Amino acid sequence: DLIVKHDVAFISQSRIGRKLFNVALDYAKLNKDKSVIFCPHPDEVVELYTRYHEVCELNNLVISENHQDTLEAILVSNKVVGVYSTSLIEAVALGKRVFSIKLGGHEVLEREVKKGYICYAEDINDLNHKLSQDLVQNNLNVDISILYNADIVGGLYD
Repeated sequence: DLIVKHDVAFISQSRIGRKLFNVALDYAKLNKDKSVIFCPHPDEVVELYTRYHEVCELNNLVISENHQDTLEAILVSNKVVGVYSTSLIEAVALGKRVFSIKLGGHEVLEREVKKGYICYAEDINDLNHKLSQDLVQNNLNVDISILYNADIVGGLYD
């Protein structure tokens, strides 16, 4: 059995990484009782995040320094936040509560939002409210064929 280590995992993409990191920082500052992990995309320079994190001195925020740990971070987190990462689809298939913050590219997951698999969040305040209220249904009964939909997967890599 996996032990849950984090309340929220933030899954980054290189194009929106810094913006999503700021959202993760804001969430960690607002919720010092929550354990947060930020997983940079393999195209991102992890050291930029770790240096900034050190300056902020937030004990409840961890930066994943190994890109292979993204799936593990999802597995050991209660909820997952990102924008349009393929990992969000994987998190849905794993039964996690998944949120997409409305930054550039979020439209890629619009179909999954309409189906109720993923919940949009407008900004940090909306995200904080939705994470605290636990408004997304448990996704355990999701049709995993969404993982193989060429429209979704193809759009994620553009």
